[in-house]
Amino acid sequence: MEPFDLIGPGEKGFLPNTADFTIPEDYNPQVIKINVKATPPPYGITVTTFTADELAIIEACDAIKEFLLAKNKNYGNSALEPQRIFSKAHSNEQILIRMDDKLSRIKNSSEPKMNDIVDLTGYLILYIVKKEWTSEIKEMID
Repeated sequence: MEPFDLIGPGEKGFLPNTADFTIPEDYNPQVIKINVKATPPPYGITVTTFTADELAIIEACDAIKEFLLAKNKNYGNSALEPQRIFSKAHSNEQILIRMDDKLSRIKNSSEPKMNDIVDLTGYLILYIVKKEWTSEIKEMID
């Protein structure tokens, strides 16, 4: 079979249903994401490539996701469902307080530290989850 002419970075294409295709040796995409379409015939595979910057964004988001899930597990979901031992504030308010603390650290340091930036990003995501804004994010894409 002739090599499939893959698409350029950031583009999407459709590969018809076939059990055998090859990627040319000189084709060096940053990433190929393959999704099998579960639709009525004709079945096929959607191929999407990413630029180096797009791949870096994907990797950063994946790393934050893993970090946040591990922290959430280790701390018993305390940001979204606090124990309220001392503070009786609503969890939304508690997350905002944690963000304020992180922003204070960043403001008062000569250079932002990775730990503070990652923690702040995590709190921002937790706030989005708590406010149930997740499904609305895609609607914001221009």
